[in-house]
Amino acid sequence: MSESPTTDFPTLFENSKSFAQYIEKMVKEKQGITHMDAILEYCDKAGLDPKEMKGLIRGALKDKLEANYRDLNYMPKNAKLDV
Repeated sequence: MSESPTTDFPTLFENSKSFAQYIEKMVKEKQGITHMDAILEYCDKAGLDPKEMKGLIRGALKDKLEANYRDLNYMPKNAKLDV
């Protein structure tokens, strides 16, 4: 069951860099979760569809997601995410 949006989770970011910084903060605070877990948790708490995050996943965050997927064997070692 999804929780309703809370004020603890901002629903707007100025750019992909501020979104990436927020996700990095979540990963550091909640040790043991992946970047994808943090994004999905953020979407759940903020009441957003994960598909809406596509435009905010760029640069280093995208690279970290790809590494997470490779480590979990969800992606071939040479594949790239299409986001």
